[in-house]
Amino acid sequence: MKKRVTAVLAAAALALVPAAVAMGSYTWTPVEPENAQWRHAAISDDGEIVYSTRYDLVPPYEGKVWKSINGGTTWGSLVSPPDIARWSALATSANGQRVIVAGFENGSWSTQLSLSSNGGASWGSTGAAAEWTDVAMSANGSVIVAVNK
Repeated sequence: MKKRVTAVLAAAALALVPAAVAMGSYTWTPVEPENAQWRHAAISDDGEIVYSTRYDLVPPYEGKVWKSINGGTTWGSLVSPPDIARWSALATSANGQRVIVAGFENGSWSTQLSLSSNGGASWGSTGAAAEWTDVAMSANGSVIVAVNK
């Protein structure tokens, strides 16, 4: 039995080494400001469209959805769904055009789900209020899964 376990551990170690080496070859770009909490991220299949949620730790204490169209090099805030204090989840389709977010409403522990079909230019509420903790979206954006507490 010891030989089998040792062989499995050795194989696992060999599998992890290339991943560790590969991570060292990435270029990491810090995103400002430091007085904000970046929380969730979703990325298109080609890696060019990236969404993230951010909560500002200084007045007016806003939660917004941010978007990059150049793989994260530069970012801009989107017109976010109204009255959202913090985000609990974010997902996008493979082409980055459909986006779903779950966010805590101001003064509430319930979250709302908001959906954009035009890359975050406008949002519609799904009308489903609950304590949403996570969302996922199929590659073509036609299937959305939301998990509540």
